[in-house]
Amino acid sequence: MKDIRLDSPVEGELVALSAVNDPVFGSGAMGRGAAIKNPKGQVFAPFDGEITVFFETKHAIGMKSEDGVEVLIHVGMDTVKLNGEHFTAKAAQGDKV
Repeated sequence: MKDIRLDSPVEGELVALSAVNDPVFGSGAMGRGAAIKNPKGQVFAPFDGEITVFFETKHAIGMKSEDGVEVLIHVGMDTVKLNGEHFTAKAAQGDKV
């Protein structure tokens, strides 16, 4: 496996994913990653690539980099229950960012 570098999609305090109080993400079942505590409220692309999935609820975004790295950006805990309320999308599935 080659090393990759990702910029943080959210400004805030970096926290180990294992410290997240969620059995799916905290256990690593969704893959390797990190969490951001006290985020500043805006999410940016961590690399140049394409938005491959953009959930209707706007709380999760799947991306693929130009060199094939795939990333899921998930915002918040239980945010799927908000049904997109409080989220404003500035991009859409299929967009190059």
